[in-house]
Amino acid sequence: MSRPRSTLRRLLWIGGALMLAGGAALIVWRRAATHTAVSAALRAAGASDVRLAVTEASPWRVEMEGVGFGLQEHRVSARKVTVERARWWQPRLSSLRVEGAAMALDLTSPEAAKPASEAGAARVLPAMDVPVDRVSVDGVLSVKFEAEDTEEFAVKFEAVQATRSRWNAEIEATAPGSRLHGLLELDFATSAVSWRDVHAELDLSRAQDWARRLEVDLGPLPALGGRLVMSGAGAALGDDFNHRGRIEWRDGTAGERPAALSSDLALTPGVVLLTAAHGEAELAPWMEFIRSLDLLPAEVSELQGRVQFDGELALREGALGGRGAVEWSDGGVTLTDPDFTAAGIAASFRFDDLAGLRSQPGTVRIAQLRLGAVTAAQADLELSVQGLDELSVHRAAFESLGGRMSTGPFIVRPLRQEFEATFVLDGVAMEQVLALTDKVPATAVGRVDGRVPVRWTKGEFYFGTGWLALKAGTTAELELHARGLLTGGVPPTDVRGELMQKVESGLLRLVVSELRLDLRPPNAPDDRTAVLRITGQPKSSELKTTLNLEVNVNGPVEQLLNLGMDERLSFGGVK
Repeated sequence: MSRPRSTLRRLLWIGGALMLAGGAALIVWRRAATHTAVSAALRAAGASDVRLAVTEASPWRVEMEGVGFGLQEHRVSARKVTVERARWWQPRLSSLRVEGAAMALDLTSPEAAKPASEAGAARVLPAMDVPVDRVSVDGVLSVKFEAEDTEEFAVKFEAVQATRSRWNAEIEATAPGSRLHGLLELDFATSAVSWRDVHAELDLSRAQDWARRLEVDLGPLPALGGRLVMSGAGAALGDDFNHRGRIEWRDGTAGERPAALSSDLALTPGVVLLTAAHGEAELAPWMEFIRSLDLLPAEVSELQGRVQFDGELALREGALGGRGAVEWSDGGVTLTDPDFTAAGIAASFRFDDLAGLRSQPGTVRIAQLRLGAVTAAQADLELSVQGLDELSVHRAAFESLGGRMSTGPFIVRPLRQEFEATFVLDGVAMEQVLALTDKVPATAVGRVDGRVPVRWTKGEFYFGTGWLALKAGTTAELELHARGLLTGGVPPTDVRGELMQKVESGLLRLVVSELRLDLRPPNAPDDRTAVLRITGQPKSSELKTTLNLEVNVNGPVEQLLNLGMDERLSFGGVK
């Protein structure tokens, strides 16, 4: 049991002592005797350094001013205490009214951090029988956070005795940025407490400030603004409790960006349950908080966009779970390794298990993305999340390299940087493909189709068995820059030698009617990773002849690519 709970119970004992002492005073009603009776009762209840002045004493009414006493390490005072009895011949009191009450709670005191005795720790209320019909208190609770740092809470409390042990009460507490109002039912026989019609408001910027002053570690939460509003009803018995109601985050901000939350709320020991929940927030201010939950690979350096959630959230013993629909709009993501950015993301998922990050198939649309030197646009994907390190892509299509690409199902493992997919190319621009190559002595204009398997694992990039071919019904123009490529084995007597020299040096272009690049052809020698076959004619009016070229690539064909990645990306060897 915490020290504040011990202090609360002691205050209730003090209240009972005041009632009993007031009753005794109404019987003896002389001022001197009243002073003695009240002082003795307060000391018996644990008070020290008791001070008070009796200003009125009669069989029907006792009035005291300047009441003050010490309670453990705190100081309690009241401007005025009035005890009344409508029927002077009965020991029962009509009312106890405390005006201008003040209590100083010093959180810097070493005594404030000490645990109270565990005896009766599960009991919230002391067992007591108080002979009074009505009690009312209004005053101020001053909480001292540091030497020159004090916050004041105005408190109003009124209770009416319903039965011998049961009281009905109304409480209101206010402070800058916060307010609490509710109806209570207190049973001193069973120590049960219930509440209803509760309405609480809390300024979140003030709450974060209080947490800082109390040295509570909130982790990397962004600066929050707006009001947290709670309502509902519940009950507590010992260490068990439950609350059902509603919670709303109104006029919310996080890192000065708009945010909102509204939900039905259920609280039990160790469990916070939000149902029919709706939340909205921008991702950028929450980046460090999300990272602290280990929900992102370390390579993710930036997240942008707005997320909307509709569903159910549960916090059980510190573990977050739930299910619901997630919408991500105007999204963006940046990775440092590999060099990757995506912008204009619109995604929609329904998660069956938020704790395990498992979703039903959802849609993702990306306006622009870049991986190294490769760019793409208008990406349209259907995928499901199967944990932190598995994305199951059911289909994908996007524009890239001047054409259109698509894939069938494949799996991405982000943490291991692994995926294996087959890309179907439609109308890809040859000049953009060649722009990604190193040491290829040619330029070209035209379009190709193809089927290219790609595997990326442990930072290495491989092509599988696939092909690229000139788009059916079209031609291309090829300009070579490789002296000797065509004439190296041509006899000097060949009349075409001069023409081929012009072609291989780039003075004449080839008009290509057939072109096919086979990647890792299945029946080729082990070290042969690609074969390029070209059929074309020189773009010349002087001589019409057909050239058939075949170029073999030995060694890793992947090393001909320059994808604009850093040295951490390597290319596979001969497979």
